[in-house]
Amino acid sequence: MKRVCALLRISVHRVRRWQRRWDITYCHTNVKGIFLYLYTLLNEYSRKVISWRISWRMTHKEGMELQEGLENEGLDDIDVRLPDLINDRGTQMNAKAFMKMCKDLGIAQKFARPRNPNDNPFIESLFLIVKGYARYPDAFVDDIEAIAYFSVFFDFYNNRYHGRIGFVTPNQRHTGVDKKIIEKRKSGMINARKQRIEINREKSVLQNV
Repeated sequence: MKRVCALLRISVHRVRRWQRRWDITYCHTNVKGIFLYLYTLLNEYSRKVISWRISWRMTHKEGMELQEGLENEGLDDIDVRLPDLINDRGTQMNAKAFMKMCKDLGIAQKFARPRNPNDNPFIESLFLIVKGYARYPDAFVDDIEAIAYFSVFFDFYNNRYHGRIGFVTPNQRHTGVDKKIIEKRKSGMINARKQRIEINREKSVLQNV
């Protein structure tokens, strides 16, 4: 399976939850040799898909438009440190226009090691879920069908329980309500354990009578 990978990492002064990873993957169509490209911006802390887009092209302009998803996060210049962009050595990432965009935005562009997917594990895991999903089609008719499919899928993904973040949803983690949920869960488990101990003690006493 062909894939072009890039990583966008943004660190915030107050919390870690604004670190993001950006990736591009091929999606098959009904026409052999013709592909759609799925651009995805993932928050590595919450595992939430911040933004995504489907395109017939794989150019620097698509990557630039993907960054519009950052505006929905309510970040400002005070909150955000200068980000690092870690991408592969593809022609799109080496394009002068793309490199100029990084420079204009104050983004330090770095390149991942060749043939090393571990440089981008979070987004690789995401695409494993995306393409391993039971309802994922073998091929899309066109971009309209792909957009309709991924609109439903990413809404499902952002609201599904995720084992790596404490069995809360990416949306819950992203908004910060996960801490209360986990604490309530722990408290319930402690109370259940105490109740079980008391029940076992009572059974033990009755057996010894």
